[in-house]
Amino acid sequence: MMLAAAALQACAQNNSGQLHIRVTDRLGLGISCAVEVVSPANQYRQTFTTSDDGRLTIKDLQAGDYLLRVDDPQFEPVSQSVAVHATATATSVFRLSPLADSATDPTLETELTIQGLPLTVNRSPDFGLVPEATTDDEQTWESVGIPADAAQKAGAVVAIHTKRADQSLHGRLVLSGGSYDSAGGYGRLQLRAGRSLVTATASGARTDHYLNPVVPDNYTNAGTPADFAIDLARDFTAADHLAAIVRRRLSRYEIPNENLQQQAGQLQTGDDLETIGSASYQHLLSPQTVLNAEGMLRDGQHDLQSNDDSTPIIATQHNSFRQVYFATSLSLERGPQSWKGGVEADSASLHENFQDVITDPSQFDPGTPTIFSFSGQRPDLEQAAFVEDIIRMGKWTWNAGVRWDHYQLVLNQNAVSPRISLSRYLPSADLILHVSYAHLFVPPSSNNILLSSSKAVDSLNPNVFRLPVQPSHGDNYEGGLSKGFFGQLRLDLDVYRRTANNYPDYDPFLNTGVNFPIAFSRATLYGADGTLDLPHWAKLSGSVTYSYMVANRWFPVTGGLLLGEEDVRRRTQDTGHIPDALDQRNVLETRFDYQWFRRFFVAAGAAYGSGLPFDSDTSIREALQEYGEQVVRRINFVRSRVRPTFSAQAFAGLDLYQEGNVHVRFEADGGNLNNRLNVIYFGGLFSGNSIGPAHNFGLRLVTNF
Repeated sequence: MMLAAAALQACAQNNSGQLHIRVTDRLGLGISCAVEVVSPANQYRQTFTTSDDGRLTIKDLQAGDYLLRVDDPQFEPVSQSVAVHATATATSVFRLSPLADSATDPTLETELTIQGLPLTVNRSPDFGLVPEATTDDEQTWESVGIPADAAQKAGAVVAIHTKRADQSLHGRLVLSGGSYDSAGGYGRLQLRAGRSLVTATASGARTDHYLNPVVPDNYTNAGTPADFAIDLARDFTAADHLAAIVRRRLSRYEIPNENLQQQAGQLQTGDDLETIGSASYQHLLSPQTVLNAEGMLRDGQHDLQSNDDSTPIIATQHNSFRQVYFATSLSLERGPQSWKGGVEADSASLHENFQDVITDPSQFDPGTPTIFSFSGQRPDLEQAAFVEDIIRMGKWTWNAGVRWDHYQLVLNQNAVSPRISLSRYLPSADLILHVSYAHLFVPPSSNNILLSSSKAVDSLNPNVFRLPVQPSHGDNYEGGLSKGFFGQLRLDLDVYRRTANNYPDYDPFLNTGVNFPIAFSRATLYGADGTLDLPHWAKLSGSVTYSYMVANRWFPVTGGLLLGEEDVRRRTQDTGHIPDALDQRNVLETRFDYQWFRRFFVAAGAAYGSGLPFDSDTSIREALQEYGEQVVRRINFVRSRVRPTFSAQAFAGLDLYQEGNVHVRFEADGGNLNNRLNVIYFGGLFSGNSIGPAHNFGLRLVTNF
């Protein structure tokens, strides 16, 4: 019997591995938070807590695929999938992004998954309530490979899940304040009763630096966001799990003025409101078969108001939508293979109302009507189906899938998108190699698409040019490696090349906060990302991240609100190319923290960017009037790029109290300590002006119980 027990133990050990997890902020400072580890095939679901420096090691995990979910109130929650191999050690690194302002500079659309339900993030001031990841994070997550069950219309995939407490009562309270008269609070209470878990959260904040301003003086930039949510989860049986959530988010903010608008007394304000109700159900048909069903109802609206002193135009907008989503999928484990297939249906009713009154006719072509109004509504209908197969063959992992999408709004199109990825684990060298290919079908943003596609815009100017925005079809090729050194260092390298037809972008309408969807005829992006991570060396940990990108987009442009002869010629008749707004050739970020004492740490970091491009016909004299001498000094008009940006940061944290489950921590940070004027974007044909924050500080008191 002893021999049999020993044999069983050896067999279990031979079929198990371990998992190293590191959770940091985007510059490498460790974060203590909960990590949920789930494997339906292995009937495994546990919640762990990382150490104060963000580390966690889980031993004796049965080989298979696991979903890791991480959440912290100061950061955007994320999830990752990781494969644990027998007798091997898998590593998963999370770099969390801070909660974003509710209105940001637009780039690509992002698919955001909350509790398994996909939302398309319209990353513009008009619909900005859904949290977003940074551009760097989007690139990193894209390069891992995009499965067939995600990203039907995404430039990136970010999954958000609510973490589950492993005790009957758990709570967190965060109080914060800092520069720009910023103050905020966050509270969360989780109560477990038998097989049920109820979570209630609430947060609110105010600041005088809500958006990135357009001039250094930070005119009219106050903002107040708030969020309330109730989450219910219940395990009816060991095989049946139900989750439901109701969330309401609101945001009120001012649109930053440039110099001339401030002198005129302009005040533009925006209001965003969003309500989401969702439910998901999971049923284990067998230990190897899982059925999932999800549904969501989502209402959102955006309002823009302008006072009578606004120049050169008084703009008013009221956009709203109602989205209904449903999806079901079936997952099946058979030996080394994991199959998954499913269908989705997504419909939205779009409503647009826009009015403007021109107050400075000299800024427009002769004959442009001084008053214009538009009202329209139309359904946005989308359906999808997918199937994928993950095959594990020893140290090899193969993921192949295909996705079908149908899009019907202004246009009616179908697309078939294959997805493939391959990875190889070499345990003797502590090395993982991976390559992937994904075809992406990206419908245009629905924000203001009814107005920009309507015949009503013909009345604005005799030279107006109107073509519908086509959905984008793109191909992503990526490869990389993850290599450990001496048990202390880890190097992650990725190279990529991405091409797209009808490349999506936004056309800002003057400085009103209103954007219209456009598409360049094609675009090509290629580059590399690398991270050298020091998880732990005595009391020191840190990371260095470098990225290189070349991105170009080709004329002509379709869509948008193109007014005037010169505007039409520049955007629709040119055949050359210009750098994309993401084309920052060199970006370097670093962060190192030192655990000085058991309860006290200090950290320092820095960020460098070689400067983004711009495409503008604005003269230096006009730029001086609109943005001032400080901004113009940071612009290289010869190279059509903003000058390099650099910012130094410092951080510290002190554990004030820890007894049992009660932990109180005080944190402080300082940003842009060198107080450099960092111009992020310079106002051009396809981008607005954007100035980074001056030197600033933040204070936080975090209590867990």
